Amino acid sequence: MNQFLRIVFIGVVIIIAVSFVRKTAKVQTKKNSFSNVLGEERHNTSPASPVERTFDKSMQVVGGFIDKTTDFVQSQASNAAGVVANTVVQNTAKSVAGQIQKLPPDQQQELKKQLCK
Repeated sequence: MNQFLRIVFIGVVIIIAVSFVRKTAKVQTKKNSFSNVLGEERHNTSPASPVERTFDKSMQVVGGFIDKTTDFVQSQASNAAGVVANTVVQNTAKSVAGQIQKLPPDQQQELKKQLCK
């Protein structure tokens, strides 16, 4: 269980970091565009330096990586949640069954009647 909590914690930290990077990338993209009177988005046509072009390309690559990483982390978190739910149900069922077996036979029969209705 301790290992599971570590994995969940790491996943949450990754999701937060990815969200921060995505928001930063969106701010950078918005700085390079503006809106005209009709609301149509136009991109800044000023010539970009090689550094800016390289940065833009790297942000596109990072954006794709972030999307894939986010999808992977979400799927892993979903799988982990399913495993935890199954474990909790199994352990609870075992505990309840053990408590029922400790009851006197007449109370066990009454409980069976109530459950089978």
